[in-house]
Amino acid sequence: MTKQRIYLVLAVGVLAVIIRLLVFVFMPVVHDTAGVKYLVSPGMTFQTVVTDLNQQKIITHPFLFESLIVLRGATHRLKKGEYLFRQGSTPLTMINQMMTGTGLVQYEFTLVAGWNITQVKNALAKESVLRHSIEHMSDKEVMDKLELPNDFSPFEKEGSMEGMFFPETYFYTRGSSDIGLLKRALRLMKNKLDKAWINRDVDLPFETPYQVLIVASLVEKETAVPAERAIIAGVIINRLKHNMLLQIDPTVIYGLGSRYTGKIRKENLQDKSPYNTYLNKGLPPSPIAMPSMEALLAVLHPQHNDYFYYVAKGDGTHIFSKSLVEHRAAIQEVKKTVGRRPAACPRDPACLSVKDKL
Repeated sequence: MTKQRIYLVLAVGVLAVIIRLLVFVFMPVVHDTAGVKYLVSPGMTFQTVVTDLNQQKIITHPFLFESLIVLRGATHRLKKGEYLFRQGSTPLTMINQMMTGTGLVQYEFTLVAGWNITQVKNALAKESVLRHSIEHMSDKEVMDKLELPNDFSPFEKEGSMEGMFFPETYFYTRGSSDIGLLKRALRLMKNKLDKAWINRDVDLPFETPYQVLIVASLVEKETAVPAERAIIAGVIINRLKHNMLLQIDPTVIYGLGSRYTGKIRKENLQDKSPYNTYLNKGLPPSPIAMPSMEALLAVLHPQHNDYFYYVAKGDGTHIFSKSLVEHRAAIQEVKKTVGRRPAACPRDPACLSVKDKL
């Protein structure tokens, strides 16, 4: 064989190798429409990653994949994390993902408007891919971990973090901390409330945004009907301005905590809790739940009305009244309609609304 033929054979061989490598580099290896999840754990070497990918049948040519990692200079640059290799991913795009730490699997966690802090903690505890640290902490200890900035004016450090997180769907990656997620929710609430406070209506009886947060939590728990939020906010404000007891059932329920049996009894209205708005005038010490943005806006822009009372109709809506006489008539109307005592006033012998006892 002449030298020219030897060179030709070698050239053809090298070209074949290059073509094979190029085909491998750019050939999609992920065909599932949902993509493939893969976890690079702390301490894994690039050889371990290659072996693992091969064992999971995500790749089929481990030697070529390992060679590509070397050629990319990524032998010590693969970042830990849970990756989503999407449909159509090639060996090159997979390696680039692991080098840059991008394309991580995103998990959802939703904070629901109306939840109290116990419900928030319970929901967080069920998120198996989060790092958990707050389970055995007091509210005060958690607040210290959240590292509130000095200018965090909307909130008073009363040792309670009730209502302080904005209800929203948050995305996070495996290994994120529950504290980190709460920080994001806290700062979002601060930003939303700060901006809304600046544009509030005049002549509101609130000295701080924190008081708005408290009233918004009451509105959130009192109605699920969007059209009624501003009306109920107006009723609460009217009663505050006239130094009347708010007499709001959800505050009694919140104060009872685990003692609440599912029904408010007469003796519960005499409970010495500072949250009992049947006994204590003014606002409760803290929010009783996480208010929605809609509830916050309803309190900052309430309907200016002459209502002081309302009674539940049994369908989620309420009848609003300007006087006690009107209110008692509304109660009788509801009794005739639903055939039982209105849900808002099951305790009083005369079936007066919880807003009756001034």
